[in-house]
Amino acid sequence: MLVVSNTSPISNLAIIGRLEFLKRRYGLVRIPVAVADELAALSHPAGAQRIKLTLPRKNPCPA
Repeated sequence: MLVVSNTSPISNLAIIGRLEFLKRRYGLVRIPVAVADELAALSHPAGAQRIKLTLPRKNPCPA
């Protein structure tokens, strides 16, 4: 299943510690480069760390 998301749902799940929900629910999670760039600038330290661990920037999908 292909799911498209903007930055807000992903960053909010990361902040509350529920980012793994995406992988459990949808399997492979790929995000557009623009969304990855926005997530990389997330100012919440714990959320940013969870994003780095859960959604590595390899194989981003094209915009």
